[in-house]
Amino acid sequence: MKFNIIKIICISVCCILMIPFIASQFNPDVNWEIQDYVIAGAILLGVGFLINVAFNRLKTVKHKTIIVLFVLLLLLWAEMRVGIFGSPITGS
Repeated sequence: MKFNIIKIICISVCCILMIPFIASQFNPDVNWEIQDYVIAGAILLGVGFLINVAFNRLKTVKHKTIIVLFVLLLLLWAEMRVGIFGSPITGS
């Protein structure tokens, strides 16, 4: 069961990273280099694994919700600060 969760997290990250890859094929404004993919992948994997740890280790729904919201807040902060995914809310 644990291996399936890891596989799901990795496949989800790959699918998310395919969005800018496909966009870069059609739009010259999307100009990602390999280190951009590595950093975004590391952040997304970290978020996925932290959420998985939160669900496995914490007992109450309240604690799980707090940790998941905190991790998602960190991901949002990273997006707004450095613009990992190039969304309109980026700071760069």
